[in-house]
Amino acid sequence: MVTNRNNSKSIQLKICHIAATTEGATWMYEQLRDLRSIYGFDVSAIISGNNGALVDNLKKSNIPFHVCDFEFIGSKDLLSLPFKIIKLARLLRREKFDVVQTHLFHSMVIGRLAAWLANIPVRISMIAGPYHLEAYTPKWVDRATCWMDSEIIASCEYTRKLYREMGVKDKNIGLVYYGPDQNKFDSRTTKPATIRSEFGWAADTPLIVMIAYFYPPHYPSRWTPPALWGKALKGHQDLINAMPIVLSSIPKARCILVGSGWGEAGIEYKTKMEKLVSSLGLDKEILFTGFRTDINNILRAADVSVQPSLNENLGGTIESLLMECPTVATRIGGMTDSIINNKTGILVEPSNPKDLACGIIKILKNPSNAKLYGHNGRQLMLKKFVLSKTVSNLQNIYIRLYAKAKKQVYLFVLLTRALIFIPFSAYFAIRLFFIDILFLSKWDAGWRPWKIKALLQSIYAPVRFLKLFPYHIYGLLRSISANTKALETWDLIFAKIKSTKLAFPRIPNKSLIFFPIKKINSQWNFYIKNKLFRFLTQFFIEVRLKIISIWSFYKKSKLFKFWNQFFAEARLLKQDQPDSMLIIIKILPYHIYGFVRECLEGTKALYYWDRFLKKIRENDKDR
Repeated sequence: MVTNRNNSKSIQLKICHIAATTEGATWMYEQLRDLRSIYGFDVSAIISGNNGALVDNLKKSNIPFHVCDFEFIGSKDLLSLPFKIIKLARLLRREKFDVVQTHLFHSMVIGRLAAWLANIPVRISMIAGPYHLEAYTPKWVDRATCWMDSEIIASCEYTRKLYREMGVKDKNIGLVYYGPDQNKFDSRTTKPATIRSEFGWAADTPLIVMIAYFYPPHYPSRWTPPALWGKALKGHQDLINAMPIVLSSIPKARCILVGSGWGEAGIEYKTKMEKLVSSLGLDKEILFTGFRTDINNILRAADVSVQPSLNENLGGTIESLLMECPTVATRIGGMTDSIINNKTGILVEPSNPKDLACGIIKILKNPSNAKLYGHNGRQLMLKKFVLSKTVSNLQNIYIRLYAKAKKQVYLFVLLTRALIFIPFSAYFAIRLFFIDILFLSKWDAGWRPWKIKALLQSIYAPVRFLKLFPYHIYGLLRSISANTKALETWDLIFAKIKSTKLAFPRIPNKSLIFFPIKKINSQWNFYIKNKLFRFLTQFFIEVRLKIISIWSFYKKSKLFKFWNQFFAEARLLKQDQPDSMLIIIKILPYHIYGFVRECLEGTKALYYWDRFLKKIRENDKDR
C-alpha cells in the first residue's frame, strides 16, 4: 500500500520489471525487493531464462518471475518478432500489471511494444546507460518506439541530453540513478582487505585498484558506438600504459586489476593484457587478481580507484565513493554526475594514458585532498545515488503516472493498436533486416552501389541463356532428325505448341530452327562449346596427369619389381610346361612371402613374419 499525498488515498500497484538477462542485474532485483518491502507493491519480473545469479536472487526473495525470449537481431528472430511481442503482451494482460518497467536494450524494445499493445496504464523504460544511444542502429530503434512509453527514465544527465537531442520532450524524460544498496557499502563497518600483505607488499605501499570485467574490443558495426571500434569498453589498456608514468613519479606504487574475462573473447583479451604487462616489464607492479568477492574490503584498503572506461553510465564510481575511496574516472557518460572534478574525485580525458597518470599521481601525492574527496563523495552518494533514493523516486513516478493514466475500454484500444501495430512492425522488421542487417553491413564491408552494374551483367548472362535454352533444344532435335520422317512429326508438334501459345509465344531468332547446332547462336557456342569444352579438357588433363603420377610412383616401388620377377618366372615355367597354371598359382604365395620379407627387412616385424610362415609349413606337414 502506498499513500498518494495529493489525494491521501492508498494505492496498491502491481509492478513488473523486464530485463533480458539471467546474470547480474542486481539493481533490478534490489529495486523490486525494496518496492515490495517499503511501499507494499505487488512485484514480479520477466527475464530471459531459468538459470543464473539473477534467478537465484529472485527465488531467494520469493519474487515471482516469468521467462520470455527477447532476441531480434538475427533474420530468424526478426521473422518471429511479432509473435514474441504478442506473446509477451498476452502475458502482461493476463497478469493485469499496473506498471511495466523495462531495463536493457533488447528487453526495452520488445517490452515497450508489448506493454503498449497490452494497454498497460504505466509504461516506463529505465535506460541503463548511453551505449545504445551512441550507435546508429539501436539509436533509431529506440527513437522509433520511445513514443509508446509513458515516460523514459534516464539514469544519468548525459543520457537525458541524448534523448533531448533525439527530439524527446523534457516532460517525458525523468532522471533516476541506478543506486546500489548502501547497507552493503558502509565505510564505517567494512574492514580494509589485507591485500598488501597477501602479495608481500609493505603496509605503506600506494595501492591503485581497478575493478571491472575484461570485455573484448568491439569490431566495427552499426550496433556499437564508433568511438569504441577496435577498442575495449573498460579501458584496461589505458591504465596499463599509464602505469610507467605513475611509477616514474611514485616508484613504490602498485596496481591490481580485479575482475575476470567476460566470455571466451574476454578471457582472450585478459591474456593479451597480461602479455602487455610482461612486455612493459611490470609483472611485479601490476597484478591480475581475477574474480574476487571482497570488493568492498579492497576498495576500503585502496588509495585510489580508477575507472578509465570509454563508454559508461556510472561504472563503479558509486561503490568506490561510498567506501570513501578517492576515484579517478574518465569524463564520459554518467561518471561526470558522480565525480565532481576536484571535489569528489578527478576527471580525465578518455583514451589518454598520460592524463590518466596525472590524475592518479595528483591523488597519491596529496593524501589530505584524497581523504577529502572520499568524504565528499560518500556524502554525495548518500544524498542522490543510493538504492533508497532510487526506490523512492520510482514510487513517486509510478503514483504520478498511474493517476494520469486514462482508463479506456480495452477492446476498442486493442483493435486500434492492432491496426497500428501491423504496419509498424512490418516497417520495423523491413528496415532493420534489409537496411541495417543486409545493406549497411555490406556497405561497411566495402560494397558500393556503382559495382551493381557488373553484378547485374553477371546475373543477366545465365538468365538470357536459360530463356533461350528451349529454342536451343528445339534446334538441336531438329538437326538430329534432319532427313528423317521424324522431322515432319517434330515440326507438326512444334506448330501446335506455337499455335496454342502454351510455350514459345515468340521465336527471337528464326535461324535457330534451321541451322545445325554449331551455328545455333553465339551464346550457345559460348556456354556449350567454350565453357564445357574447357571444363572437359581441363578435367581429362588432370585425370591423365594423375594417372601418370600414380604409374611413375608405382614403377619406382618394390611392388612393381616383385610382379616383374614373378611374371618373368611364370613365363619361363609356362614355356617349359604348357599346363603349368597350377604350378604358377602354387608358387605365388612364396613370391608374396619374399616380397613381404623384403619390405620388412631390418624391422622387428620380420621375426614374427618368419615365425608365422614356419607355423604354416608345420601345419602343412602334419596334414
